[in-house]
Amino acid sequence: MARPREFNETEALSGAMNAFWTSGYDGTSIPDLLKATGLSRSSLYETFGDKSALFEAATGLYFRTHGQPRMEALRQATSTMQGLRRFFGLQIGSCLDPKSPNGCLLTNTCTSLSSHDPKIEYMLRKSNRLFRAELLALLVRGQQAGEIPQDRDVESLSHMLMAVSFGLNVAARVDPDRRSLHAMANAALKAIE
Repeated sequence: MARPREFNETEALSGAMNAFWTSGYDGTSIPDLLKATGLSRSSLYETFGDKSALFEAATGLYFRTHGQPRMEALRQATSTMQGLRRFFGLQIGSCLDPKSPNGCLLTNTCTSLSSHDPKIEYMLRKSNRLFRAELLALLVRGQQAGEIPQDRDVESLSHMLMAVSFGLNVAARVDPDRRSLHAMANAALKAIE
């Protein structure tokens, strides 16, 4: 008969998420994860599987708590600029939240990934494509509504906005200054008007 679990799985997953967020996938060791989750090695593996599976679960939690609100800001926008301002405002707020590591879990992992783990690379590419698709959809709606001139290449603009989003995440780790981050986002928005 299996022993009942004596820990909160959500809290353990949150601890793992913060460990990966701080150090990226490659920079987070199994001992780091044991410390962050408070679990024994056997409990960690029995509950979450290997490191890659735990990272996948942690990124799922990150998306639900930090990514989903940004996606919804884009989907529910009443105008292109309103949606983008809300998107970047939520991103900057998340990057600078004193209860969380600076930056973004996925960007921190992208900038430190050296293992070339195909499963991890696929998860990162998938996440980036989802966000860019939402940005592009908002820009297309804005162009159709006359908010963005017809001669503007919204595909290229969506790539530029993703680059700015990545830049904000990295800048938040290096110099977490709210005013500077908002200035970067506002400069990107001016390029769209």
